[in-house]
Amino acid sequence: MEFFILLLVLGLLSGMVFTFVKACQVVSLEQKVRTLETEVAGLKERLNSRSSPQRPPAETRKSLPPPVESPVQPIRTLPAAAPVREPACALPSRNSLQPVRNARPAPSRPASFSWEYFIGAKLLSWIGGFVLFLGTGFFVKYSIDNDLISPEWRVTLTYLAAAGLLGAGLSRLRKKYPILSGTLTSTGILVLYLATCAGRMFYELPFFTTAIATVLLAATTAAAFILAVRLRFRIIAFLGIIGGFLTPVILSTGQDHTASLFLYMTILNVGLLAVVAATRWTGAGGAGLAAYTILLMGWFDEYGGPSHILAVVILSICTLLLYGGYGLYAGTRQAEPDRKGGPFLLAFCAIAVTCLTAFRLQAECRFRFLSPSSHLLLLLAGMR
Repeated sequence: MEFFILLLVLGLLSGMVFTFVKACQVVSLEQKVRTLETEVAGLKERLNSRSSPQRPPAETRKSLPPPVESPVQPIRTLPAAAPVREPACALPSRNSLQPVRNARPAPSRPASFSWEYFIGAKLLSWIGGFVLFLGTGFFVKYSIDNDLISPEWRVTLTYLAAAGLLGAGLSRLRKKYPILSGTLTSTGILVLYLATCAGRMFYELPFFTTAIATVLLAATTAAAFILAVRLRFRIIAFLGIIGGFLTPVILSTGQDHTASLFLYMTILNVGLLAVVAATRWTGAGGAGLAAYTILLMGWFDEYGGPSHILAVVILSICTLLLYGGYGLYAGTRQAEPDRKGGPFLLAFCAIAVTCLTAFRLQAECRFRFLSPSSHLLLLLAGMR
């Protein structure tokens, strides 16, 4: 019975993959047809401009002076000359070239939101990627419950599945089907996180020490950021943000490693802002700032105290300079007025997070000099 259930799950997975591959092919063909329609419209406009020669307006014709009659001169007879043959390829006159110069290509259609494109390509691809991820997780659980293979082979097969998904996403599908490529790559990144967490947390294999697990998770986050910029796929960036800020939670041993934690968060914020600067995804920066705030408040609940005041101050200043500086710089350099609000809002949120950290530090440590600094930060943020 369990074997038939496994076959049914595999059949559903293959059906979902086949369905959203065909849907992406249909959407790609529709885009090509629209491009051809635009080009045909431009060619028709050029032909119409050629067939209708330009004439001077009536006002110009009226304003022209009448032709001056020249005196009649006697006609001189010239000897007959040999007939001149016209060249086979006569050059077009200057007037015939004028309509071609004035012809302009047809304007492209404005990109509008299409429910057919969203449901047929994006939504179906996301569902297919999520089903692939669930299928990998169910396979791991099924192998655990029935003890089919050893834990080492389970983690190895999970890594191989992630490598296959990443290879398929970065193959030739990237040019023809960018949404399918991004979905497969996102699923591969998610499976990589799953494999490392399984080896570290579930099986506690001796190979996955704290140092090796840190390197693997950090490399997965860096790969997610690089692939998000290369493929211009936002979901990969958000997966990297979630996995990057969950890494300290996954690797937590219950001991206080404040210096290494704060250094890791600073490096992660630098990498995230590099992605935001390359792609102009201000929402990704806001998500990273929110995840940083949650992680910092959780650290306060566990290890906050007067002994860490210097580390918290340095981390807060670095975060304020990174997010606030980028927000102000990107907002002032933004050419379109409608898009200036996002970077400035990110800078304001960075100031607000710094104020929250100052208040929390004042409540935890009860230092008097923190109160004036908190009021100063509130004045900078425009909250008082």
